[in-house]
Amino acid sequence: MIWRYIFLIGLYWSIVDYVSSAALSEPMMVNGENIEETSSPVATDWKRIADCFKRKLGPKSDRETEVRCAGREMVAVFATMRSTSCKNCHLYFHCLANYNAIYNCGQAARALNAVEAVGACHDFDEERDEFEASKHGRSGGDCAARYLCSANCNYNPASATCSRVNCRTR
Repeated sequence: MIWRYIFLIGLYWSIVDYVSSAALSEPMMVNGENIEETSSPVATDWKRIADCFKRKLGPKSDRETEVRCAGREMVAVFATMRSTSCKNCHLYFHCLANYNAIYNCGQAARALNAVEAVGACHDFDEERDEFEASKHGRSGGDCAARYLCSANCNYNPASATCSRVNCRTR
């Protein structure tokens, strides 16, 4: 579920190139894993997602600075989430990814469009809480106050650690 979201924006421009190129016969690989296989934890309908992005943002949006900035910001946050593997923290990272994609990219309209396209193209039916966390981040909400210790997430952004001690010392 989370992997679709991570790769959705972070690899958008690669996906569009991949889907657009009929000459490619090699499978789409991410970190050495064939993500087209249905057994892959990140397997999804890439053509549907690429088509969704094209409809929402336009076919050349992958070349726009603000769209690329939003993608980089989101991928960076989700890479941190993956590396920490901290329980109960996925909503914090969803919130933060959306916040960073907007506010670290100059609050540009196209960055907002890109982040909203992620939400529109991502299937949030599985997790309504993810949608709400993303919306909270996009609107400039305090992700830490809402989704860290108060939500039983023991992640400390300052030290990038996950420990129960982190919530006792705040």
